[in-house]
Amino acid sequence: MWGWPLYRAGEVVYVHDNLIIPDELSSPFDLERPWQSIPERTVVDEDGNAVSEWVTSMGEIRDFLAGRT
Repeated sequence: MWGWPLYRAGEVVYVHDNLIIPDELSSPFDLERPWQSIPERTVVDEDGNAVSEWVTSMGEIRDFLAGRT
């Protein structure tokens, strides 16, 4: 399954494109607690390549959720 985990660092939010493979999880995926299946944020993959990520802000997310975009 695909997901877009958000990693917050103060007012900065990093968005990753993430493929979650249920067979590779240490515990079953829980829809009530999806964050438990999200890995820690990294900026490079296991081969040393930069991880694709988008940067936004908490203010932009608040505006979007409030319908002000």
